[in-house]
Amino acid sequence: GAGAGMGVGMGVGGAMGPGVGVGMGVGGVEPPGGQPAPPRFVCQRHPHGHDVFISGRREDGAVEARHLFTQLEAMGHQVFLDRNCLDAGDFNEQMKFYAETTPVFMPVLTPKYFNADRFNKDTDFCRIEFLVALSAKCSVQPVVQAGYKEWTADVPKLDHEGVRKALLSSNAVEVNWELPEASMERISKFVTVLLRRMAAAGFHGPSFPRPVVPAAIPIPIPIPRPAAAAAAAVGGVGVGAGAAVGAGVNAGGRPVPRRTTIINPGLPAVEVTRPAQSTVSYLGRTLEIVWHSVDVNRVDIKLLEPCSETQLQVCMEIATRVPSRDNQPNLYNWKVPAHLRTRDDYKIVVESLDDRSVRDLSFQFSLLPASAAPPEPRPQPTPAPAPAPA
Repeated sequence: GAGAGMGVGMGVGGAMGPGVGVGMGVGGVEPPGGQPAPPRFVCQRHPHGHDVFISGRREDGAVEARHLFTQLEAMGHQVFLDRNCLDAGDFNEQMKFYAETTPVFMPVLTPKYFNADRFNKDTDFCRIEFLVALSAKCSVQPVVQAGYKEWTADVPKLDHEGVRKALLSSNAVEVNWELPEASMERISKFVTVLLRRMAAAGFHGPSFPRPVVPAAIPIPIPIPRPAAAAAAAVGGVGVGAGAAVGAGVNAGGRPVPRRTTIINPGLPAVEVTRPAQSTVSYLGRTLEIVWHSVDVNRVDIKLLEPCSETQLQVCMEIATRVPSRDNQPNLYNWKVPAHLRTRDDYKIVVESLDDRSVRDLSFQFSLLPASAAPPEPRPQPTPAPAPAPA
């Protein structure tokens, strides 16, 4: 559907300017094969799922598991750790569900992990998680406790051939937590490679989600920003939202800067103001995402990339259920993951959690490698106060 909306932009000095916008929408479109069934469990911390499932013994692997969780999350991965992700209810069923729906299974190898009296019993949790992951054809990325050189000699203690083969054929990484940077970079690189490989085979995690139906996120008709009004198309029927996104021209004929307050015509609206046009950011750095909204309580923020000359697709869920306040700037500081591809045609979409048709796209922006980033300014020490005169 298509809709047109009229809006008014308030500029500097009280100047008013009309705005006209056109919105495109698609209603009643179902992806090939129908919509996927809703998941049996939803992690409150990672509602869009996990990239990595960490498994290990609490007796001698809890510290490694917590460090891995913290470091991988900081690198942009969505990580399952039982202490952080299990909810009330049947934790055994939750554990199985998350193990079989997470692309990368990461066992933390410690001496007690290979305790045959435990692992070789069908009721052992580490065994159950590993077998569920193997059954679901997850990729296995072992992490070895620092100093545990004998782990390969302990693998034959395990009675399951599939587990032994998966451990010995994987590129395990030993982590020294006194100097973790090099090890974590290697683990993150391996995880990213595995996630890409799994996504290509049809097993998608949140960092490499299943591509959306191309028509679901059309590239908007190019309207000059200085005189545009937001328009929404709902369920295939065009409805002009009419929230002013332009600024008009003042009495002297000069363009009025873009307004900083959405004027509410009675319908919800979202406008993304940052990243601005031609913004350049860098992998591993923080990118500011700013938007205004009307009658929108919470939003989802996603990263888009072109999938054809005319369509965009979601390539990453940045944040979900972010609070949004009316008629004032909303800010989300996004730590850009180091594993993303560098390109110059990314966009951000901010959409209402209650009505997915209420959304706005940013200008195109570029993500460049961390090596191209200028040095970050170092905080200047606060000068000590001068001593009081005697």
